[in-house]
Amino acid sequence: MRSDNIRQASFLVVAGLGLLVSGCHTTGSGFYDPDGLIVPEVSVPAIPVRNEANVRLPETVKAYSIGRYKDPSDPRIMHERHVVYRQEVDSDWRLASNSGRQILIGPTMTDAPLDQNPALLEKELAIEVQRQRELSVKQEDANEFLAQQNATLNQVLLLMNERLKMLEGEKEKSKEVEINFLEKDFGAEKGGEL
Repeated sequence: MRSDNIRQASFLVVAGLGLLVSGCHTTGSGFYDPDGLIVPEVSVPAIPVRNEANVRLPETVKAYSIGRYKDPSDPRIMHERHVVYRQEVDSDWRLASNSGRQILIGPTMTDAPLDQNPALLEKELAIEVQRQRELSVKQEDANEFLAQQNATLNQVLLLMNERLKMLEGEKEKSKEVEINFLEKDFGAEKGGEL
């Protein structure tokens, strides 16, 4: 009796969750952007695929026929004969090319291949050479500026080292004068006591 109540309660919970999840289904096509607006889907023209086997490996699905059987979790339930389908291998991209198969290539972005129109290639090359020359001039100017800055910093560093040596020398002299002064005072006090 108690197990029947638990089964009924679990059935009600599962049914309630099913209704709750199905109530959240959106019917509009498109997707939501961060602002909460529905953005319509944009169709992109696809590259024509003459034979999908050139591009994709198919998935493998096997069918298993199951006869009547008693439910292992509840011996009061019997399952009728049916078929179970199992996906054995997922579909995947064909990465290895086969000499007997044609590899499909999409439409080109230029009007004519560059090898058939050398004028386009020469013009593009001349533009790139000019751009590289301009970049080289800018780089040389930047290098010259950095060299000047480096020389200025080296001069400042030399002046700072000279100033530091001078200050250290003055500090040593002042210590010697102070030591001499203290020795004279201390010597005079010792001499006066004797």
